[in-house]
Amino acid sequence: GAGRGEGAAPLLLAIAEDCGREPSVARRAAEKGIEALPAAHPLFPRLAIAASAALLRQGKRPDARGFATRAWSALAPGLGEAPVPSAEEVADLLDRSEPPEALLLSEAWSLHARTLLESEEETKLIALLEPVLAHGPLAREPEKHDKLVHQIRQSLGLALSNSGRAEEALPHLEATLEAADRRGDPIGRGYDLTAMAQALGNLGRIEEADNAVIEAQAIGDRFGVVPLSLTAAFSHGEAACKLGRLDEAERIFGELADRAGAWNHIEVHIFAQQRLAKFAALRGKPDEAIAHFDRVLPVVRDLGHVNGLLITLTARANTLERWRRLPDAIADLEEALGIAREAGRIPAVAWIQVNLATDHMRAGDASRSREFLEEADETLGTIENDHHRLHMLRCWSNLELYLRRWDAAEERIEAGLALDPDDPELLVKKIRLACGRGESEQARELFDAKRGAITRLPDPQLRKVAEVVEADVLLCEGRAAEATATIHAVLELRADAPPDHVSSAAWLIAARAALKRGHLATAGHAAEEALEAMAVVSSTDRVEASFLLAEIEATQGDEAAIERVESTAEAIGDSTEEAELRARADAAKTRVHEALGGAGAAPSTAASTGIELSLLAILEEIVAGDQLEGLLPRLLDLTLELLDGERGILFLVDPPTGTLAPAVRRGIDADSARDAETWSAGVLERSRGGELVLRDDAHSAEDLREFQSIARFGIRSVAAVPLLEGEISVGAVYVDNRRKPLVISDVSRSAFESLARIFARLIRRTASIEELRGEADRLRTETSIAHDAEQRVENRERWGDLVGASPPMLSLYGRLESLLAAAERMGRLPNTLITGDTGTGKDLVAKELATRCARKDQPYVRVSSADIAPTMIESALFGHRRGSFTGATHDHAGFFEQASGGVLFLDEIGDATPEVQGKLLRAIDNGEIQRLGDDKVREVDVWLITATNCDLQADVEAGKFREDLLYRVREIEVHLPPLRDRIGDVERLATHFLSQGTRDDMPCRLTRGARAALESYDWPGNVRDLRAKITEGIIEAKEGIIGIEQLHPMIQRAAAAAQIAETEKEPEKVAPIEDQIASFIRASLARALREHGGNRTRAAESLGLSERKLRSWIARYAVPTPPSTRGRPPGS
Repeated sequence: GAGRGEGAAPLLLAIAEDCGREPSVARRAAEKGIEALPAAHPLFPRLAIAASAALLRQGKRPDARGFATRAWSALAPGLGEAPVPSAEEVADLLDRSEPPEALLLSEAWSLHARTLLESEEETKLIALLEPVLAHGPLAREPEKHDKLVHQIRQSLGLALSNSGRAEEALPHLEATLEAADRRGDPIGRGYDLTAMAQALGNLGRIEEADNAVIEAQAIGDRFGVVPLSLTAAFSHGEAACKLGRLDEAERIFGELADRAGAWNHIEVHIFAQQRLAKFAALRGKPDEAIAHFDRVLPVVRDLGHVNGLLITLTARANTLERWRRLPDAIADLEEALGIAREAGRIPAVAWIQVNLATDHMRAGDASRSREFLEEADETLGTIENDHHRLHMLRCWSNLELYLRRWDAAEERIEAGLALDPDDPELLVKKIRLACGRGESEQARELFDAKRGAITRLPDPQLRKVAEVVEADVLLCEGRAAEATATIHAVLELRADAPPDHVSSAAWLIAARAALKRGHLATAGHAAEEALEAMAVVSSTDRVEASFLLAEIEATQGDEAAIERVESTAEAIGDSTEEAELRARADAAKTRVHEALGGAGAAPSTAASTGIELSLLAILEEIVAGDQLEGLLPRLLDLTLELLDGERGILFLVDPPTGTLAPAVRRGIDADSARDAETWSAGVLERSRGGELVLRDDAHSAEDLREFQSIARFGIRSVAAVPLLEGEISVGAVYVDNRRKPLVISDVSRSAFESLARIFARLIRRTASIEELRGEADRLRTETSIAHDAEQRVENRERWGDLVGASPPMLSLYGRLESLLAAAERMGRLPNTLITGDTGTGKDLVAKELATRCARKDQPYVRVSSADIAPTMIESALFGHRRGSFTGATHDHAGFFEQASGGVLFLDEIGDATPEVQGKLLRAIDNGEIQRLGDDKVREVDVWLITATNCDLQADVEAGKFREDLLYRVREIEVHLPPLRDRIGDVERLATHFLSQGTRDDMPCRLTRGARAALESYDWPGNVRDLRAKITEGIIEAKEGIIGIEQLHPMIQRAAAAAQIAETEKEPEKVAPIEDQIASFIRASLARALREHGGNRTRAAESLGLSERKLRSWIARYAVPTPPSTRGRPPGS
């Protein structure tokens, strides 16, 4: 209804400027006004600014930049549209302009700068925004132009955060929040919260970030501000990912993609689809992942949305790389590179060049890879950014490692670690480089020192990388058996995951470990798995794995090794820099030909000799009295080697039920394991003399037709050998192969069946079948719990009476819930050992388990060995008969009887005497006890939960604790983390204890300084110590406030030491100390005044200052003071 022509322009401008909450309306009004006016009209710049601001809120940054540039050009025609003026020219123009014009220039320039956000040009943005704050009307009268200053500070904070300078960003973002609150602007506060969340996330403070975006989303929903609601929801999804709540994150992004598409918010829609594609890829569904990108590409192409095109093409290329489609990935990246160059996106050009370098290295083209890296280095040469430099050094080190240029790789790695000593990717490279050189001591020292840093790799798929690196170190130290056990644990947990860097490295280490132990078939299978995984990851190890497999094949007399080594060598380029790789290829060829020549005309004879040697080695270990637990894996590995098996599992019979329970696994998934158990049980039942049963065509075998895993996993052949002593069933060994038939000679079959009988006899007579069953149960339940804990990590503040939301506690909650779920599946409650330092809450865990388990309505009895006199502990546990000792005036039921049908929690079990340990063993094994002085045997049924702060394994080795008892009480072990490792939980626990220790109408609270002091303390007594110190603080509190002065002197000393240590750190590129102190004091005073509504008396008390000193500092440091609420009527 505004009409057309210049006369409509004022009304259209009013609509555009007043409809900030409806950006589509504001944009249409501004565009209509611009169409009606020449560029020289005085209203033209304001309309262009309004259009730019509206488009920016809709996420259409390129269009917003165009209107901002038109506004700038209309206001300063002398500078022209291209090239964009420099920061110095902007500063000069703002200083020379009259206030009204200078204000419009400031707004137009800040909008132009803000359109660069999230386009990887943050460094440029910072340079553009700083002169606007330092020159012209915003510098002279910031309070008068509070809203514009607020917008610029927010953009500057985001730019600093994205450039790796999040600490510098926080003061800007805190100032914007204070300004929004001061103006009473809830929508502004919402946008400020999303910006603050981004900075907190970059600092690793994920929970704080998540809380901020949840509040921001609530504001957007309440006031109907769609862009704010969408942006906050996206950040909420990102936080959920980082906190491990993947199902929740996927749901958030799915809803967000639909909402953003419906509201035409392009960038949020693009990012949401990108995250959904990543989830699809993680589930092993590449076509679904690509489909998400294909929904977005036509939209961004039609709109000419440069940022959207770059994001979508590079993300789709990453997905294609993961699924072996390198040519398609390179095509996407080359298209993106052309778009980025045409748009002048310098950092984007560099990142795409890096990706192209990586893909060409994966394709084996080292020369082209180096060219792209050199181009990226040149592109980024003008940008001073440590984050960029660190990433480039990672990429260069990858290339040098691929080329086997160890010294050059080490130089790149060290340069990166100089920028960030705890960079997990570079640390992994450095440790593995030391292992490759045989420097075992250096590798071990570095791994032990940096294990914590390695585990903070951002990708959830890389959670097990620390175990892979440790296996490499163990192998370097010559501990091949331990390396094998470690690596197989990783592979079992990742059996259903798609191939990635972790699985490829794990399989290669498994191959090298098996080869070192003389298990050729196992080594060959592992090398094949490594090559399959490496088809989509770094070629560095792929070449090594290919040569390793060729050498294994040659040792086995397989002439296919020649073709493998020749084809791998041919793929290596002929450039000078690839000389080391060619030398490695020549050495591999020589070894292959020598091995094949040495195999002679009768490889089967050589193989038979190897089998005989393996049998003799195991028999020698049996005679030497080695632990049976170490021999069982050897039996399974030998079975795999004899039959050329791919996967396997060794079962032991559970005597009470007669069913098979898994004891050792090698690479087998859960579904196959269940079918293997059923079939092996049938073989065991039908066997008369322990004969090996082999089915070389599993698909046509009558006794295998009912098993779905045969078809599902393409299992080609299977075999099982029963473990029998006479007619008594002890267990069975199962192996299969998905690629080729299992084969064994008659001689080897006979020798192996003899060995199986020896093992069965050994298991029966030497080891006690109950102990092995306990260990097997523990392995099965531990595997189940580990799997469940990986799948289900919840974000919560507490679990019953357990308080905490730190990663160790979230992991603990998941483990406890998985324990209860596993108990329900097993139909029994496994004996549980709770370990942890004194004061960590072991009794609380036991009580929570008792209240949540199937026996929650039955007796719960807690007893501490430490609280009972050594002479009375037997009577206390098992009871006594009247007259059995002096003072026994009546019959007494012990704790086992009192808890029968329910739960018995035995604390400090490590203090039990040898005599008591023996009686505990009988009670656990048979469910029977005898009262002291009584011949009658009584049956009891308890779920036994024990706890200790001792190292029971060390006590076993020292002869203080029975090993067989340890097996029985530790079917499941739950370890409680010390409080010093629970980052963020000290404040949560302190708040919890304050609420418990005070009345609702007389609460106590901690000052900010007191909270920081509590966090700085080491808490040797853990949670119990914290509760005591909080109780002491409540007693010492002044008017309900606990400051540092009211805390225990030990905490005060720790806080002072932490401050001294902080001041002694050598600063890097920081402001002068006087400015830092002034800034800190100013922010602290402003925060205290804001928290107390301007009441200076209460603010001074919370800071530990006199009111006079507070007034003096407010004036000295120019602290903005909110109006005091003291004396006002309620609601005013």
